[in-house]
Amino acid sequence: MPLECPVCRRPISRLRAFSRTMWSRWRCPACDSLLGISAKHRLLAVLPAILFVMFVVLNMPSWGIGVTAPLVIAAGMVTFMIFERIVVHERCGFLCKGCGYDLRGQVAPTCPECGRQLDEEEIARLKLASPEAVAERVRCSGRFRRWSGVAVITLVAVLVGVQIFGIYKLRARRPTPAAQTQLVVANILAHTRNNAGRAPEHALQHADGGSLHFLTWDSSTTPAAVPVPGGDLATFDDLDESQQAAAAQAAAQALPQGTIAHRVGDYVFTYHGIDFTAANPGLWVVIQSPDPGRNARPAIGTAVYVGCVDGVVLPIQGSRFETALVKQNALRAAAGLAPLPDPHSVTHQAPAVAGP
Repeated sequence: MPLECPVCRRPISRLRAFSRTMWSRWRCPACDSLLGISAKHRLLAVLPAILFVMFVVLNMPSWGIGVTAPLVIAAGMVTFMIFERIVVHERCGFLCKGCGYDLRGQVAPTCPECGRQLDEEEIARLKLASPEAVAERVRCSGRFRRWSGVAVITLVAVLVGVQIFGIYKLRARRPTPAAQTQLVVANILAHTRNNAGRAPEHALQHADGGSLHFLTWDSSTTPAAVPVPGGDLATFDDLDESQQAAAAQAAAQALPQGTIAHRVGDYVFTYHGIDFTAANPGLWVVIQSPDPGRNARPAIGTAVYVGCVDGVVLPIQGSRFETALVKQNALRAAAGLAPLPDPHSVTHQAPAVAGP
């Protein structure tokens, strides 16, 4: 159903009003009245898009964006069709071409002021503006609005449902930082059990979980941002078992002599020099620490997870991490190990090395 000029009842395309004239004023080509859409109804038309942006901010999965973007466009257009209101900013009237007399409400095919015979276009416009024609359009418009209301409510409900479902499924698939760190520790300890208590020379030698094994879901680190001999973690996943073993061995040989900690992705591995057959169970073997090359330093209130020799994962609040690191270095000193630096200072290009 088209829109109409409130003055002369000339039809106006809804699509044209939505795409071109929704955000500005325009003049009716028939009666020259200045028309527009009220700001309130413009806001109603973009409300689905606002909801869409809100869900994107809430980490909506990429597949959800592709599914719901068409729904947003459809919901916005249907909302506009339901709530549109043409506002008259400047009324010019339906004037006779001969004398300028206002012909609104005129029934006879002649101008009552100058007697000029009205042409076919003027007669057609007068019929459109007749009370009977207006009443019929109002009746049809009411039916259209009712069904359109059901349609837009359904579209918005589907939009919100898809977004909530997508976020729920995504969050359900994501391991917690503690669980992910626990997996890393378990892989390290499994390696030591299978190699007479000897820890891996490099963390890539126990990369059973692939590239995501070293990345936390809430960081900005990507597999392509983590260097690996011959490529990066993204390409490392595509190698066969023998090629992965060769790349891991090359990474181990590239570590400088005296390395006490090295980084892979969002984890700093601190097991170098630890004798797992007789080590203090409180010694740290890994620290969850987002890659400083892609992430800011964690906030004070953010928990840092560390994995210990006994397989326990400890959450340490950021405000208490410095104190915990001092105590850890005291344990390391008792075991004859060099002190650990701030894990945020350990990068892929600069592993931590024991001082002279």
